[in-house]
Amino acid sequence: MATLQSARRSRLATAYLTAGVLGFVLVAPRAWILLTSLKPTSAIFVMPPVWRFAPTLDHYVAVITRPGFGRIVGTTVAVSLSTATLTIVLGTLAAYAMARYRAGGGPLLYTTLAIRVLPPIVLGLPMFVLFTRFGLIDTVPGLTLAYTAFMLPNTIWLMLAFFQDTPREIEEAALVDGCSRFGAFWRIALPMARSGLLVTGFYNLMGAWNHFFYGLTLSTANARTLPVAAAELIGEHAIKWGEVSAIGTLLILPPIVVVALMQKRLASGLVLGGVKG
Repeated sequence: MATLQSARRSRLATAYLTAGVLGFVLVAPRAWILLTSLKPTSAIFVMPPVWRFAPTLDHYVAVITRPGFGRIVGTTVAVSLSTATLTIVLGTLAAYAMARYRAGGGPLLYTTLAIRVLPPIVLGLPMFVLFTRFGLIDTVPGLTLAYTAFMLPNTIWLMLAFFQDTPREIEEAALVDGCSRFGAFWRIALPMARSGLLVTGFYNLMGAWNHFFYGLTLSTANARTLPVAAAELIGEHAIKWGEVSAIGTLLILPPIVVVALMQKRLASGLVLGGVKG
């Protein structure tokens, strides 16, 4: 009995230690960015680091008062929301067709996965050439299409798991009672997979909010996003660490707030998508 209790305590201690290490690894960089954004410029480069200082909002003021910052924020929000909406609509329909009717079969399913594992830089040049010909460079619709193409395969695979976890017998009963196929999808399958929609929508929203590469290569002045604006503060001879950290904090805070408000729903959605049977 004592041996069994010792083993349980050892496993529990190992679990807490692992969770603590992972938590520190995840939180420490974000905490450092926040502290740097609040430090006076003279305290940022002090070694060893200064932990006690008079907080200042000068870096945030400098960022917010930069020319065109309001438009940059508006572009980032517009691209993120439109990308999340478009990927959810297209990805959910595709995933449902694959889960229930095996549309496209295995080749189409694994082709989407192959596209997803391609690094963004591989598709960057073809997209630039194509978007230039269609006049989509430096536009919100252009960035939305690029982000959607990049995130759609992941959306399909995530929603596929949720639809496969939901019993199809309920939909078949609805069909017997006279419901159309789309009606069974809209009234039965979609509400049962709402946790998956929430998780996938949050994932896509944050992915578009933080995406950097396509925002850099497919925009110049009119459709810049916050990650690109942060990169512009890194010059050849100097880096404005305070302002970079301020923009980094502005990018980090919305996901933290959303997770804090919806953590129970997000957690239940993740568990549902990870359990078969």
